[in-house]
Amino acid sequence: MLEILKWIIPYLGAAIGALILVVLLREAWRSLQRFRTKAQENRCLALIKRVHHSTYEELAAVALELKKSFSMATVTAVLDQMARAPDQTNEKRKFANLYESLGLTEEQCKKMKESASWPDRAAAAEQLGFIGHPSAVLPLIATLRDRQEEREVKSVAMKSLGKIRDARAISPLIEALGSPDPSTGQPLADVLVQFGAETLTPLTDVIKTSTQEPQRVWAARILGRLTGLEAGPILIHALSDHSEKVREAAITSLGQMQDRRGVRPLNELLLRDPSSLVREAAAEALGRIGDEKAIEFLKRALGDMEYPARVKAMEALEAMGAKVLPIFIETLKSPDPGARAQAASALERSGFVERAIVELKDPKKSGEAFQLLLHIAETGVGETIIRHLNHPDFLVRVKLCEILREIGHPRALEPLLEITQNDPEWPVRLRALEALVAIGDEKALPVILKSLKKEDEETRATILGALPKLPQRQLSQILPDITPFFHDSNLQVRL
Repeated sequence: MLEILKWIIPYLGAAIGALILVVLLREAWRSLQRFRTKAQENRCLALIKRVHHSTYEELAAVALELKKSFSMATVTAVLDQMARAPDQTNEKRKFANLYESLGLTEEQCKKMKESASWPDRAAAAEQLGFIGHPSAVLPLIATLRDRQEEREVKSVAMKSLGKIRDARAISPLIEALGSPDPSTGQPLADVLVQFGAETLTPLTDVIKTSTQEPQRVWAARILGRLTGLEAGPILIHALSDHSEKVREAAITSLGQMQDRRGVRPLNELLLRDPSSLVREAAAEALGRIGDEKAIEFLKRALGDMEYPARVKAMEALEAMGAKVLPIFIETLKSPDPGARAQAASALERSGFVERAIVELKDPKKSGEAFQLLLHIAETGVGETIIRHLNHPDFLVRVKLCEILREIGHPRALEPLLEITQNDPEWPVRLRALEALVAIGDEKALPVILKSLKKEDEETRATILGALPKLPQRQLSQILPDITPFFHDSNLQVRL
């Protein structure tokens, strides 16, 4: 055994030594490779730094020298590192041109279009946004329009479009607005808005000269979102466009900007434009602007035969506050039931109904307030009146029940049933019973009959006097309960 060990140990030592030598040589080789790679990267970096001092024309020569001297993997790694440096903002366009000259933009565009893996396509789209060259705009737009593309890839493509802030991207983005594909219009508009003032001139040209309706529509919409710019005059010019969609977009933008220069032409469109879509938009825009010069025109628009336009005019007036309340009150007398209902709703939303209910307590104002509340309730707008049936002043409760008696508001059934059984004041209970008769709901019959037997002679006489308002079927149903009152001691009850 010892003899064998003596024979093996020398060989084992030699093997271990050889192994150590191999490891050392391998590490030395790797160190040399790292040194060479680092040296190459440093030379590449030094060459790329020339971007700072190069003109745009000289970048092509820099790209050619990079291609000859280094692998594309090295160039890409160093270029990405340089382009991501925080102090390179002013050089972004030069770096974008260098990527383009090296063919890297085209390479990523091809990858985004042809790769079988959607994560790879998404990564390519993201890289195009980082590169920021306008030549990527159209391929990114094509990705957005591809119905077969994954939603995740489209999302990245949309973000990348937003990152390409090169002014040269504006033209293809605007050109793409002319596409009939509605799904890409809003995303492209959102990107163009980020360019701010740079888009004013090209969008103005589009509105004035483009033959494509979608382009003009989106141009008008975008201009309305460019705050702080003189977009008003061009939008007013667009109000004469032959397309109702363009006119509607321009009107909406003027309303968003609250540009008072648009009040006069908007007033004209409100009353004379043949398109109801345009008239509705004009009413809404005038409400947003809030200029008193529009009040008379909005008032006249309440006679518009088309319900949506009337609604918009009413909403616009409502947005102008208390100064237009007399118009709503006057509209309560309109022969148009729709206009009356809209005016009543506006008065209710404004708090006018609640104030009128308070005035029912004032002897000097009570009569006028009662008539106004009655007119409002006759349109079917009675929620505030019903809600105040528990008012602490019993005279107010009496008058509110009288209003509901006049109109027979079905939504008041449950509150009135509650009053007839629990209100401490008999005049209130009496008027509530009369209102229940006017409503004519079978659920109220047991309460009405109970009150006939329970209440005093005057109350019985009043209830019996109101019963003819019930439907004939309900009268026949309660006839056996009414017959005994032919023998009542009170003459008025018997009559």
